[in-house]
Amino acid sequence: MLVIGLGIGLIVAGIIALIKGRLNLSKKKAVQGVPARLLGVALMTPLPLGFLAATVYTMTQIDPNNQAQAQQWAQNNNTTLTLIWAGVEIGLAVLIIIIAAVLATPIKEEGRRRRSRHVEYDDEYPDDRPRGRRRGRDEDDEDEDDAPRRRRDDDEDYDRPRRSRRDD
Repeated sequence: MLVIGLGIGLIVAGIIALIKGRLNLSKKKAVQGVPARLLGVALMTPLPLGFLAATVYTMTQIDPNNQAQAQQWAQNNNTTLTLIWAGVEIGLAVLIIIIAAVLATPIKEEGRRRRSRHVEYDDEYPDDRPRGRRRGRDEDDEDEDDAPRRRRDDDEDYDRPRRSRRDD
């Protein structure tokens, strides 16, 4: 069961590296960009490859048409199959980590600048900008200046070309 847990952990790490484009090796070193995404894909392969290796080993040792022999052989060689599976997973994981360590570069301090705790906001100082006051719904609803403007139907002075209306 630990072999499956290791494989799932590698798959999760691979998916995260694939999505983020960054594979952290330490606090100060990481692989970034396309190499990190390729390593993410590589991290997703040990579990299926370990299963494939154990299956190929099993198929070479037994007759696939004899079901009783296959079950008996699998029970007798369970430890061998687990060791093959674990060896492939651990070996590939170590190889991928070594490749990542060779490709790793120091992490650049890029990204968002965070505000310090003592940031002074604009509203703490008076400025020349006029500040409007929000009115409630019941205050001055009849004011024509704030009413939405609508086009007047019979405005002769309005010289913007309009589409002709069809009176059918």
